[in-house]
Amino acid sequence: MTVIGSAGFTLLLWGAVLAVSVVFLYEVYAIADEFGWISGKVGRTEKGKPGGES
Repeated sequence: MTVIGSAGFTLLLWGAVLAVSVVFLYEVYAIADEFGWISGKVGRTEKGKPGGES
């Protein structure tokens, strides 16, 4: 196994932190869109229900 230097480890660590942050922000955006906080619609939409269930 190859040993990486401190610069490589720093890039790897901050890259992982950035990737997790991007996924977290996307999840917040998706939840806000589902609840209508972004599109302006009140309440949950029907798109989240599989098979068109009521």
